[in-house]
Amino acid sequence: MALGGGVQDRRPVYIWDAKHAGGSAEAGGKKDVQNKVDALQKHLKGNGDNRTVKAGFAFPEQSGVNWKKGAEWVTAWPSARSSSVIAYSMKKIETKKLPETEPAEEPATRPSWLTGTLMIGAGIVVGAVAAADDVTGIGVADDPILFPVAGGLIAGGAMAF
Repeated sequence: MALGGGVQDRRPVYIWDAKHAGGSAEAGGKKDVQNKVDALQKHLKGNGDNRTVKAGFAFPEQSGVNWKKGAEWVTAWPSARSSSVIAYSMKKIETKKLPETEPAEEPATRPSWLTGTLMIGAGIVVGAVAAADDVTGIGVADDPILFPVAGGLIAGGAMAF
C-alpha cells in the first residue's frame, strides 16, 4: 500500500486467532492462523501491497467484563500452543442478592431521649414564634401558616410536659 509521496508501508500485518481455552479449537489454532496469514499475504500481494503478513506475537494476559454480557468476566492470554493463538475463558460474575429484610417495628414506647429532643425542638420553635410576635406583631394566633406546625408539635407529644 503506497503512502503519501509513493513511500511503501513497511509495517508488518499481524494475525491472531481467538479460541476457547483447552479444547480442540485451541489445539488447531496455530494451523488456522497460518492459513489466514497465507491467504492475507496472497490477497495483499495480488493488490500491489508489499507488506509482510506475520503470525501474532505474545502479549500480557488481559481480563475484563464481557461488553455483550455484563454478568460475564473474560480472560485472554497467549496460548501455550502458539503466541498467535489467543486462548480465552469466560466466568460468570457471581452477584449476591441481598437478603430481604422485614421493616423495623415501631417501639411500643417512645425512648426518653426522643421525647426530650422533641420538647427542646418545640421550645425553640415556640420561642422563635413568640419572639417574632414581640418584634413584628405577628404570632401563632394571627399567622395561619403556622397552625399546622403548632398542631403537629402538639399532636406529636412535643408539648406534653
